[in-house]
Amino acid sequence: DDISIDVAIPQISNIAVSGGMVTINFTSSDTSELASAFTLLSSSAVNEVYSSAASASITGSGGFYQATVPTSDPAQFYRLQR
Repeated sequence: DDISIDVAIPQISNIAVSGGMVTINFTSSDTSELASAFTLLSSSAVNEVYSSAASASITGSGGFYQATVPTSDPAQFYRLQR
């Protein structure tokens, strides 16, 4: 038997920095996912270890989500994890 597993990969649609906050808008093709299913990870270097972003908040529903986090370093890299 063939088995197919569909995994909805979050797609970042916009990143903005304003007033000391980073805002990341993203979508998921699985419109039933809760915002709590996602974790924002951060690192000060793109090829270093990523860890859970302190003080990050993820909101949204229906396939449209927003992560916000205070800026912490001059350069910061982010990943979304389910």
